[in-house]
Amino acid sequence: MNIFEKLLSAIKGEEIVYYQASEEATGSEGRYKFAVRYVAGGWRAYVLECPVCSARKTSGDVIHLYGDGKGGVYVCVTEKVKSKSRMIAIAKLWARRYQRYVATGKDFNE
Repeated sequence: MNIFEKLLSAIKGEEIVYYQASEEATGSEGRYKFAVRYVAGGWRAYVLECPVCSARKTSGDVIHLYGDGKGGVYVCVTEKVKSKSRMIAIAKLWARRYQRYVATGKDFNE
């Protein structure tokens, strides 16, 4: 992350998180970038970069993403996440499940 990105993140009150996810069965890997922000009383992990999933369904309900109505997408959670560290852990879990879905087609809930 360059100095401009660091300053912009600090101004927005967010943390940029990079993560490398692997899918064990196939050995496929993907790089992920999240912006973890405090919004409306809870933490969200906005997906800024992830592998393209062109051969599978990519609707939000299938890949567990919500849209914010402003062009951003964030990891789906059913209740407000109260800590940044917990949201980062959830984002990393989402990345591993998404990577598995891209590689194998297995549902997120399996």
